[in-house]
Amino acid sequence: MVPAAAAYAMVFAAHHEQSIKNAVSEAMYDLPTRSQLLHMVNEEEESAQVQQKKYVDASTIVTRYLDEQFTSKGLGTNW
Repeated sequence: MVPAAAAYAMVFAAHHEQSIKNAVSEAMYDLPTRSQLLHMVNEEEESAQVQQKKYVDASTIVTRYLDEQFTSKGLGTNW
């Protein structure tokens, strides 16, 4: 299973009716491969890894902040 399909199955599939699941399944065929995507955005593997690390580092900070906000308002983070 490709990563995008696995992510969809884990996160969203349980919340969608069959017609949406079918549409997502069909749309997965139009997703580019990793190498195609890198070519489309004019990146090479090495430069993409630098950008990915920056994204992961930033998203960790944002996720921590959002968790703190939800927790401080008594909303919890286990939906």
